[in-house]
Amino acid sequence: KAFTADKSVTLASVDDFCAHLLQHLHVAVVPGSEFGDEFGMRVSYASSIEAIAHAMDGMENLLESLIFE
Repeated sequence: KAFTADKSVTLASVDDFCAHLLQHLHVAVVPGSEFGDEFGMRVSYASSIEAIAHAMDGMENLLESLIFE
């Protein structure tokens, strides 16, 4: 089972999801797999409130668009 962002992209792991965020939204997060959490991710807040809000909006839109297959 995996999530798809569209028919050409399969996000089978948190690593895939984080790579997709970076490639398509220019949002860099660290996959939890780097810290022993295969389903989580770490987010840095070392930016302006406006940039963080923009990134969170993009992440919300991406999450709402995912389809579980």
